Amino acid sequence: MTNKLTAIILITVSLLAFTPVVTWAQDGDVSVERVISISQYGLVYVQDSLTKAPVGDGFEIGIPAAIHPNLRDLQVVGATIAGQENREGDTYYRLLPTSEQVIIRYVYSGLISGRADGTYIVTSPSTPFFTGINYSSDIFIQLPADAQVPNIPRGFALNGTILVQRGVKTSTDTPQTISLTFTSTDLRLLTGERLTIVYDLDSMLVTIWVKVRNDDYRSITNILLNLPPGLRVVEAGDYSGQIDYGLRGSSVVVNIYPQRFEVQAGWRYEFYVKAMIQESSNLTRLAQNTISLKTFSPLNATIEDFNIEAILPKPLSPASNSYFSEIYRDTPGRVVVRFQKSLVNPYKADTLTFETTSQGVSPIIPQSLVLAILILGAGSFIAYGSVYRAKKAQLEPALDQATAQRLLRGLSELRDILEELDDIAGLRRGDVGKAQMQPSMSKLKSRYDSLLEAFGGMKGGEQIMRVKRSLQQDMARVSEALKMLNRSYTELQRGEIGRSSYLKVYKALRGEIREFISRITESEEILKGLTEKG
Repeated sequence: MTNKLTAIILITVSLLAFTPVVTWAQDGDVSVERVISISQYGLVYVQDSLTKAPVGDGFEIGIPAAIHPNLRDLQVVGATIAGQENREGDTYYRLLPTSEQVIIRYVYSGLISGRADGTYIVTSPSTPFFTGINYSSDIFIQLPADAQVPNIPRGFALNGTILVQRGVKTSTDTPQTISLTFTSTDLRLLTGERLTIVYDLDSMLVTIWVKVRNDDYRSITNILLNLPPGLRVVEAGDYSGQIDYGLRGSSVVVNIYPQRFEVQAGWRYEFYVKAMIQESSNLTRLAQNTISLKTFSPLNATIEDFNIEAILPKPLSPASNSYFSEIYRDTPGRVVVRFQKSLVNPYKADTLTFETTSQGVSPIIPQSLVLAILILGAGSFIAYGSVYRAKKAQLEPALDQATAQRLLRGLSELRDILEELDDIAGLRRGDVGKAQMQPSMSKLKSRYDSLLEAFGGMKGGEQIMRVKRSLQQDMARVSEALKMLNRSYTELQRGEIGRSSYLKVYKALRGEIREFISRITESEEILKGLTEKG
C-alpha cells in the first residue's frame, strides 16, 4: 500500500512539474494575424502581423510558386530581410526580427480574373507559411462591400463580407494558395499603363497623367484617384478639354461618361488631374540648395509604367545628374527632371531628396519628344508639347537633298492620310454607310512602314533619331485611338449606337490624330533645317 501511494505521489508530482512546460510552449507560440484585402481596381493586399516574434532569431516566410511572379512589393517593419532562396519553385525570404512586433506587407497584381457573368475569381495566399518558429494564425479575407460568396471555402466562416478562420496551424510542407469565387459590382479590373506625376515647384501645382486599360468585362464610366492631404483639385481633363469631376473625402472621382464615352473592355483612356499644393501640405519642401518630394500613387491598380517629374523654379537646376534619367528645359525655360525608375515605387510612398544649384544644367540624352505640360489661356487646356533639347555645342550632320526629299515626301503622305481619317471619323465624308475607315487605316500602316524603313538605314545625329523615335511613339498611340474609333464607327454604321454617342467617342480621341499631325509638321521643320544647302 505504501509503495502504491508513493508511486501515485511521484506520478502526480511529475505531471504537475510537466504542466507549466506545456503551457509555456503554447503561450510562447508566435501569434499571426493575416488580413487579405482587395482594392477597387484589382490589387490584392496581404498583411501579416506577428506578435512575440523571436528577436535575434531568424525565420523564413514562404510564398507559393504560383503567385510569386505576381508579387509587386514586399515591405517589412520590425525585421530586416536577410536573404532570398528558391526551393522547389517556392520562394523563401529570411527575416531577422529586431522587435517582437513584426509586420509584413505584400502587394500582388493579376490574382483576380473576371467573367462575363459578373463573377470574379481570386487566387491568393492562404494560411501564412513560416519556417523556424512555432505559430498559429487568424486569417481574415476582406471582400468588396457588396460581395456575394456562393461557396464558402472549407474551414472559413462568413461574417458580412469578411471570411474568417481562427487558430490555424499549418499542416503542409509548402506554402499554399486559396481560390474563391464572388460577385461584386464595386470591383473593376483595370491597369494603369502609364502614371506620371509632375510636381511644378514654380507654380506649386501637381499634375497627374493617367493612362488606363479596362481589363474587365464591364465598362468603366468613372475613375477614382486617392490624393494625399494638402492637395486641392482645380481641374480634370483629357486631349479634348476639361471633364467633370467630383470630390469624395480625400479622393477625386473623374467622370468619363457621359461627357466622353464608356471605356469598354480592352479600351484605353488617358486623362489628367491638376491640383494646387496648399501651404499646409508636406508634399514638397524647398530649402536652401535642397528639394524634397513625397511620392504617392493615386491609382489603386497595377501600374506598368510609373514616372515622377519635377519642374524647378528659375534659376534652379540639380547639382548632380545622379538621380535622374532625363533633364531638360521646358518651353518657358525652366529645368525639368525625371527620376530614375529604380528610385520610385508605385506601391510605396517615399521621399526623394536632391541638391540644387543656381548654375546651368547639363542635359542628359533625352527620349524622343517628352511630355510637356502647357497651360494655355483661360481654358487651361493641357496638351502634350514638343521639347527639343540638343547640346548647342554639337553640330548635327546635314542631310543630302535626295534623302531629305524622300523623308519629307513620306511624312507629307502620312499627314494626308491622317487628315483623311480625321474627316471620315468626324463624319465629314458624306454617307456614313459608304465611307469606311479600315482602308485608310491600312494605307496609313503601309506608308508608316515605308517611312520607318527609310529611317532604318540612316546614321544621323540626335535630331534625326529623335524624329524617328517620335514617329514610332506617335504611331503606336494613334493606332490605339483609331482602333477604338473604328470599332465605334462600325457600331454607328450598324445602328447599334446613335450619332451623338459616337461623336463623344470621336471628340475624346481626335486629339491623338491632331497631335500626330502637329508632330509631323514639327518633324518636317527639323528635316528641312538639316538639309544641305544647294
